[in-house]
Amino acid sequence: MDKYTYSLKSDKLLKLVRQGDYATAAKIADTLEWDQEKNFRLLSAGAEAYEKMDRINEAIDLLLRAYEYSAVGKRVLYKLTELAIRSKNITDAETFYKKYLEEAAEDNNRYVLRYMIAEAKREPLERQIIILETYRKYEFEEKWAYKLAELYYKADRRKDCVALCDEIILWFGVGTYVDKAMDLKELYEPLT
Repeated sequence: MDKYTYSLKSDKLLKLVRQGDYATAAKIADTLEWDQEKNFRLLSAGAEAYEKMDRINEAIDLLLRAYEYSAVGKRVLYKLTELAIRSKNITDAETFYKKYLEEAAEDNNRYVLRYMIAEAKREPLERQIIILETYRKYEFEEKWAYKLAELYYKADRRKDCVALCDEIILWFGVGTYVDKAMDLKELYEPLT
């Protein structure tokens, strides 16, 4: 493929990913010659298109290439860990996670990745709870707070579950996770 055609296809791929047309973007990505590609944005866009189309292994391949050319490797390693977990390749997930820790040892998202690995490995509930409780000390995101409330429910820790659901409802007020927290709390006691 000549450089002009390649450039047109590359630009089209980037535009389609920005617009959320991942199916068409993935079709264009299939026509590109990725072996020599060094453009981080293009590699990331191709990976995103493949990921959205559940072509996880191809997304991982492009992200590994992107990692080689990335100045900000921790974001790529986070995504690689996440995709490896989705593809049920826990060995690779743990390898990417260790590299992530080397680059972002103080980043609070390390707890999210650690939890996702623990969940995929079906580690005991108490271990998963400890990880998310540690994360909660640093960040209070509704998604992970709700996940922790669910774990409390599964572990039959009624008081902790209700208290956390109340906190989610109080802090976030409206939204999907607030609705879920209300439903979860109602399993133990009526809403007030």
